[in-house]
Order: sequence, then C-alpha cells, then structure tokens
Amino acid sequence: MNKIIVIGSSNTDMVIKSDRLPVPGETIIGGTFITSLVRLV
Repeated sequence: MNKIIVIGSSNTDMVIKSDRLPVPGETIIGGTFITSLVRLV
C-alpha cells in the first residue's frame, strides 16, 4: 500500500462587506459576500 504525505494546509476566508463596523453587542445587516481560498505551504 502506498503512503500519502500532506505538507501544508488550506483555509477558506469568508468576508461580508458592510458600510460600517458594528458597535459591541450590535448586529448589522451585511452586503456583499465573498469567499477566498488561501493555500499555505
């Protein structure tokens, strides 16, 4: 049986753009939703 060796990792960033930052404890409605794949080697 062959062995597989993985070196590195993969991460997906999920970003929601909004007009402003919320104050502590506040929930705001976001706008554009973007995903970005990040590979770390």
